[in-house]
Amino acid sequence: MFAPPHMLVTRAVGHLDTSMAEEWIRRSPRLFTSTRPIAIFNDWDLLESYDSKARTILTEWVLDHRTKIEGAWFLTGSRMVAMGVAVAGAATAIAGITLNASLNRPRWETLLRERLAEGDVMQTRP
Repeated sequence: MFAPPHMLVTRAVGHLDTSMAEEWIRRSPRLFTSTRPIAIFNDWDLLESYDSKARTILTEWVLDHRTKIEGAWFLTGSRMVAMGVAVAGAATAIAGITLNASLNRPRWETLLRERLAEGDVMQTRP
């Protein structure tokens, strides 16, 4: 099943460095083709660490696009990454964007499947 245009699903493994965050930003303009705000699902279960600057860059990206982002749901296996999501979430919450971190793959996958199914229904309506 492919994600509808109002959803983004990512996967990160290993270490998220500043150059990777900058590449995300460089490629991001094409994400905003839907008139609906996008829901972002990040499978970062195998992400072990990140540069603090990378977190700052991505948090600023969310804030810069706050009217185009519904929220973000992160699956992580790292308590450090979950803490980073919480720190970033404190900044984005002020702008009305919720960042959710989960250490529970079945729960995260269920939410993702539900949102994907919802997107299929919405795309097939007349």
